[in-house]
Amino acid sequence: TGAEEKPGLFEEASGGTLFLDEIGELPLDVQATLLRALDERKIRRIGNPPIEIPVDVRIIAATNRNLEKMVAEKTFRADLYWRLSAVPLIIPCLRPTDVMAMVPLLCQQLVQDGYSDLSDEEVLRVSRCATTVQWTGNARDLKNALVRYLTYREPSATAEQNWQQAMRMRSHPPAVESSHP
Repeated sequence: TGAEEKPGLFEEASGGTLFLDEIGELPLDVQATLLRALDERKIRRIGNPPIEIPVDVRIIAATNRNLEKMVAEKTFRADLYWRLSAVPLIIPCLRPTDVMAMVPLLCQQLVQDGYSDLSDEEVLRVSRCATTVQWTGNARDLKNALVRYLTYREPSATAEQNWQQAMRMRSHPPAVESSHP
């Protein structure tokens, strides 16, 4: 396969840090393989014959899932959880001051992505509206709300009315009409 010639992510990260995003999505068999690599500090390249390579990797793992609950439900390995949870970092929800600073920046980014530009006054009004929401999904959640705001914005409505519409869609997306008979 040629796999023995190409280093994988663990090998490339050796001596440094490897970021594993969405660790809670790993299937149990892959969790076992990851745990073995962390415990033995060795990886096996795919190929014939398989090659064992020593690695020295620090892991940073992220998830939005409740790993403790998954351990209790036996959908996440307890031994891997304890191996990864030495220094937990819990990211709190955005504070109103965070939101006030982020909305103008996110609006500028969205304009660069092709969304319509808002006046400074409208951005300020949207920012104020956004500070009243708890952003459990943090910056992604806020950005998605702004995308909805810009996508469905009615120019004849107030910023507050448009914001309310975007927030209603947060949990109830609009119905999509099918063009199929």
